[in-house]
Amino acid sequence: MENTDTNEHTQPEPNPLGVEKDHDQDEVGRTEDVVHKDHHDEAGHEAETTPPPPPLWRSTRRRFGPEHWRETRVYFNNKAVAHLTQAVCSLDRVPIAHQAFLSKLDTQWIPQSYEEAKRSREWLGAVDDEVGAMERNRTWDEADLPLGKKAVSSRWLFTIKYLSNGDIERYKARLVARGFTQTYGDDFTETFAPVAKLHTVRVVLSSTRP
Repeated sequence: MENTDTNEHTQPEPNPLGVEKDHDQDEVGRTEDVVHKDHHDEAGHEAETTPPPPPLWRSTRRRFGPEHWRETRVYFNNKAVAHLTQAVCSLDRVPIAHQAFLSKLDTQWIPQSYEEAKRSREWLGAVDDEVGAMERNRTWDEADLPLGKKAVSSRWLFTIKYLSNGDIERYKARLVARGFTQTYGDDFTETFAPVAKLHTVRVVLSSTRP
């Protein structure tokens, strides 16, 4: 009598490649399946609890350009020739007379502050002439500064006066008050004139006569 006490479910599966199965790999595979399942469960749970983001609102208003551009016409010059950008300005197309005039202007230097002017003898002479004229005309009187007050600052301005033939007539310096430092309610309405000539006063007085 043959022994048929065999269990098909307990028999090992045939391995056609003849490679032994690693039990550790089976355990790793089962662990990965569990991890993936847990991950899917968590993702599904988050998808159920997190509300979807609101849709972006976009304006449906029609946009138009400026009103004064509607009747504007643009012309394209197809005959224009492009030139390379040059770092040096050329005077080839400037007339000879204009070149002489420009070269004459470039030779003269005008200081922008007293610190620059005191390096030149000509400009120092112009400053001395201006100070002497203001002292002779008694343009100001020295006084003590009130407590808590600030004096209006001043600045030197320099220029060159030319004759009709282009020669230098004289170097001129002026001392002016910086009006933007005045305070409203204190000295805001006052006007500062470093030099007041006598004929200017006569013209003003004559214009006020009935």
